[in-house]
Amino acid sequence: MTQTELLKMIGSGAVRDLDLTGRELKNIDFKGCRVENVTFDECTLTECNFDGCGMERVSFRKAVLRNCRFRRAKIAWSDFRYCEIERATFEEAEIRFCDLYRAMLTGIVIMRRARLFEIAGWGGRGGASTTPTSAKG
Repeated sequence: MTQTELLKMIGSGAVRDLDLTGRELKNIDFKGCRVENVTFDECTLTECNFDGCGMERVSFRKAVLRNCRFRRAKIAWSDFRYCEIERATFEEAEIRFCDLYRAMLTGIVIMRRARLFEIAGWGGRGGASTTPTSAKG
């Protein structure tokens, strides 16, 4: 899929059943889009905007997310295992039934007023880890 085709799909308001494994995506605006059954495994996403997205069954396994925004996003049944999340914003996001096993949150990751429910791999042995400036909120 070309970037033009991806932007057209985003413009329709829904991105579904798509495998973007290994791609580099920069400044892509998914804002308000429905994102379902999409694979971003081993991708590098830089300054992408997922504000207000409804996201289900999205995989970010081993992805790098830099300066990405997920404000007021509703994220469910998604996979962030081994993901590197750098300087991201999840302000007022609702995150349910996601897996953050061995995810690394670095820089300032804002979680202010975010709601997390049934998160696997958060804390404890083998869980997600944060740096001292991460997970503000």
